[in-house]
Amino acid sequence: MLVIFIGIYKTGASLYEGVQTLTPNGVGDPKLMSAHISQSLVNYVVYCFMALPGWLFAMAVLLFTNYRSKPYYYFLTFISVVLVLGFPFSTLFGIALGVALFLKRKQFQKNQ
Repeated sequence: MLVIFIGIYKTGASLYEGVQTLTPNGVGDPKLMSAHISQSLVNYVVYCFMALPGWLFAMAVLLFTNYRSKPYYYFLTFISVVLVLGFPFSTLFGIALGVALFLKRKQFQKNQ
């Protein structure tokens, strides 16, 4: 699930590179810039889809096992927020993970 962060980093680096190559003199071509933006967003979408199996395994562990660790809870809470921010590709997954964590939150408090 940490693959999402690689996608965010690559997207930001690609956007930065596109701005640096297009505006050396303060003038840029809007069509070329839009091509760079769309190409950089492709990185994010690809990495979000690569993180999908991790999300499915996390949901399986959350729903079908008794493993309840506080660091795991905090990690999944953080990942659910990141997924919600990945609009529109991973927002639904982040909301579903957040709701499942909210419903199971008392189980994480028992095991310290």
